Amino acid sequence: MIAQCKQYLAHKLQAAGINAIYQTAEDSQKHHALPYALVSASMDLLSRQERLEYSPQRVAMEDDLVNGVRRVRWRTHKRHLQLRVAIVHRTEAEAEGVLTTFLASLDRRFLDVSGNAVLINAETASREDDGSLLRNQAGAEAIVFFEGGVYRDEELPLFNVPGTMVLENEVTEEV
Repeated sequence: MIAQCKQYLAHKLQAAGINAIYQTAEDSQKHHALPYALVSASMDLLSRQERLEYSPQRVAMEDDLVNGVRRVRWRTHKRHLQLRVAIVHRTEAEAEGVLTTFLASLDRRFLDVSGNAVLINAETASREDDGSLLRNQAGAEAIVFFEGGVYRDEELPLFNVPGTMVLENEVTEEV
């Protein structure tokens, strides 16, 4: 899920006008042409990893009458991921504009490779300004939360009748 979420954020940043996107802090420390962005795990020590929560729930059910099977999809765990998106630009106004465009382009959810929904929510945004003579740049960052799941599919027989079942025509009686 981590790779898919980073790829989703990179796609949205490119749509907002940022072409140089880095995924490690070491890459972002080198000299780069502005603007650029860093997509990484949050700086908070507790949220650097994906968090799993046991939460069994039936999320989908489908009856296949042709094959006599009921397909049930169960969510066994919730997956929580928190990523930090840092945008570096020349001025604070430009960084703020790109951040606003980026946040406006975020969807409520996207589908992972298995077709399961991953919810998206951006909750925290902050601004940084580096007005030194050597590095005239400004930054804006947002923390984006993702919530997905671990799913298990199960097939159950729709009819559990021993032997064969014979269907007869309907009998109507006229009086």
